[in-house]
Amino acid sequence: MKKTVLAMLVLAVFMLTGCSLTDAVKGASGGAMTGVDTLKLTKSGVELEEYSKEAGASAEEIETFVKNEIGSVPGVKLEKCAEKDGKICVKTSYDNMITYSEFTGYGLGYGTVLDGRLSGLSFGEMMYSVEDSVVTSNNYSINDTDKYAAVYQTITVLVPGEITAISDTAAVCGKSTAYVHANEDGSPVIIIYK
Repeated sequence: MKKTVLAMLVLAVFMLTGCSLTDAVKGASGGAMTGVDTLKLTKSGVELEEYSKEAGASAEEIETFVKNEIGSVPGVKLEKCAEKDGKICVKTSYDNMITYSEFTGYGLGYGTVLDGRLSGLSFGEMMYSVEDSVVTSNNYSINDTDKYAAVYQTITVLVPGEITAISDTAAVCGKSTAYVHANEDGSPVIIIYK
């Protein structure tokens, strides 16, 4: 019982401070964590799927906790909380990227490349073209009508289109998927897609 209460307290602290479930699980279970968090950008919003292995609490306890955290926050919904094969999956959805940023505390920029340039983002430096899901050595040729996502956390990102360019601190995992490693200086990792 004490272990469950401790795990729940750790989860509460991390969720309130904007850390992911896997960060909380890592703290609660002495570093035993598996899986990769996935952020899915859709045309209508954002989905976050987090996996953990030794959570120290049941899926039902985590589900209750997450529902309480979300409460009546507009635009945030718990889609799934389930345990399978020793892993707990928590899937939440957000009406848009602004709601995601405000609720989680992680920044997330989006729009057209022109929107990004007008807001001060640089797309020329350290951006490399992607052809057939492979990063090339070619610098990205700016196309103002392409879309971008500016990500500030270490996470796998799925975009609603084909990735055409990426920052040097990210890796392409497929046509629409990239693994982002957060920059230590707090600057965004950019994914450009059509």
